[in-house]
Amino acid sequence: MHPVLSVQSRVAAGHVGNSAAVFCLERMGIDVWGVDTLSFSNHPGHRKFKGEIRSPAQVKEILDGIDDCFGLHNASAFLSGYLGCSETGIVVLEALEKARRLNPDILYCCDPVMGDKGRVYVAKDIPQTMRERLVAQADIITPNHFELELLSQSRITGFEEAVGAARRLMDSGRLKQVLVTGMETADEISVLSISGQDVFCVSTPKADFSNPLFGTGDILTAIFLGKYLQLKNTEKSLSFAVSVLYGMIKAAQVSGESAPALIAAQRELETPSERFECRRLF
Repeated sequence: MHPVLSVQSRVAAGHVGNSAAVFCLERMGIDVWGVDTLSFSNHPGHRKFKGEIRSPAQVKEILDGIDDCFGLHNASAFLSGYLGCSETGIVVLEALEKARRLNPDILYCCDPVMGDKGRVYVAKDIPQTMRERLVAQADIITPNHFELELLSQSRITGFEEAVGAARRLMDSGRLKQVLVTGMETADEISVLSISGQDVFCVSTPKADFSNPLFGTGDILTAIFLGKYLQLKNTEKSLSFAVSVLYGMIKAAQVSGESAPALIAAQRELETPSERFECRRLF
């Protein structure tokens, strides 16, 4: 399989952005061209962090270098996550457009990292850039509940509203599939897959953590994309991704980590210890 180009954040300590996605994909046997949009000591959700955001020019230089040596059109997919600034999103789109001129079938999976649980934690112009530019060129997007609200500019309180919002996003442009993460009920957390008329759901028990667990969305997106590239089957890929992530979260409960136990529980990427199957909703 050709490499996946992954444009995301990187931290020295922890498992978020490329610090999670690259390992997951490579552990699944997929080569990765990792391009970092920032380099931080740790996730900013901790009380302290240090580091810097890379400028759009720096990101472009790395992308140009990959293109010169290997050809970006030879990627099997583009994956984008935390951008740092909206101009970096435009740089990613320009690289994608250039690659698609030679290979129109390149898959683009956009994880529209903007915020969670009612709080935006990116630059104020990024939601508009995501909504108007990146989503229009994506084949797959993986917003959490709150990010879907930002993209659709609508309030979402349940599954039916989430499905409606996702379908409105798919009304124009190239978008074919929306994975909505973090849909919570009283005792479960679910991921929805909306594609055409098909709506599937995978649910797991809620995990009890006293502090936020960082990196779950980045890990889920990378595993889903990797398995989808291998199987070309949404139901099996989503079931696998959710099952693997749940196993890593359970391991983190035991170890007390602030992120899924990516290294300690890496065998989940071979065979999940517990399986959660897709069920059709509508």
